[in-house]
Amino acid sequence: MSDGNRLRAVCLGLMLTFMPASGTVQALPHLYYDDLGLINWYTSWPAALQEARLTGKMLYIQFTPYPCQYTETFCKTTMQNEKVQKALRQHCVCLVVDTQQIHPELYPIYQNRVTNRELVPVHLFLSPSKEQLWGAVQSVGPDIMLTLIGQCAQNKNMRMTKPQEKEVEKLNQSLPLALQNKDARQIQQIWQAIRKIPGFSDAKTKSYDLLDAAEEPARRKLYEAAKLLREQKQPLAQLALDEAKGLAESLPIATEIAQTSAALKLFDSALEMERLATSTKQKQQALTQFQQLLTKYPETTVATLAYQKLRYISIGK
Repeated sequence: MSDGNRLRAVCLGLMLTFMPASGTVQALPHLYYDDLGLINWYTSWPAALQEARLTGKMLYIQFTPYPCQYTETFCKTTMQNEKVQKALRQHCVCLVVDTQQIHPELYPIYQNRVTNRELVPVHLFLSPSKEQLWGAVQSVGPDIMLTLIGQCAQNKNMRMTKPQEKEVEKLNQSLPLALQNKDARQIQQIWQAIRKIPGFSDAKTKSYDLLDAAEEPARRKLYEAAKLLREQKQPLAQLALDEAKGLAESLPIATEIAQTSAALKLFDSALEMERLATSTKQKQQALTQFQQLLTKYPETTVATLAYQKLRYISIGK
């Protein structure tokens, strides 16, 4: 086996290790197309279903072959829309499914929905109890996607009970003062308590709106950093992350920003190691560092770049 083929084999092995077929790794960047890495995708049906049941969120499932021009368009347009990203974070556990590798429990649901297998991707919304809420096909625009998410969230099987809604309303009374005082501990306690209450209600929407308004400046900087990373402008991306860190003080998003910053440093280190490598062994060590990034920081936007790097090497690009 040539050195090039050996490296591609190692790279493919690392990718297969990273892909959570067993459910050991939960949420990842989109495995096939670039959606800026700001949505966490599950690739394991059991893991996604468990998360939906724990959080009370509905499941958004994207069935797609690879390659698929419609899925690529969807990811680069609708999935990069900030309002869509916000709605998915608030309401959904996202699962991407290869149409050639559908879980046996999902296959009947997919078959019942699909009348023409050429119409891809297939978008399906399920409740945590696996009730079908809505579906669509091909490249759905941002406005339609937002409408679908909103209508599914209003389904009676996704609604909170009255006592649960009152509990959220009570927690909402404390949240604005905690945000105003930048009390990180209290914000975290209130937010975790709200998230643990399953289902949707106007009160919970208000909770998300309060936190989103507080996090908006930091999230915009994080979004800017993601775009700069795609343009291979790492120094400018790091500056944007540093600004985001200052804006995120005491907020839950601070953890995401810190992890993204740490992942970027590891990514730069791996790139430099790869650039300086003169032997197959040194190149394999650089690949291993990319894999370590994916294992340690799987939910960051930088993980998308590391995964794409491994994928390109594995196919000889």
